[in-house]
Amino acid sequence: MRNAYDVIVLDVMLPGLNGYRVCARLRAAEMWTPILMLTAKDGEWDEAEGLDTGAA
Repeated sequence: MRNAYDVIVLDVMLPGLNGYRVCARLRAAEMWTPILMLTAKDGEWDEAEGLDTGAA
């Protein structure tokens, strides 16, 4: 990894590739920086999806 970050703030509703997929790809690339998901969604599924993809 070239740059070390303390935390990543990731918007769930990105255009094109959503934040859940970005999070999953970061974890698949073994990037273990804590990720906080930013969203206006309030459903239980949304919370579970973020946690399942590796967000903190």
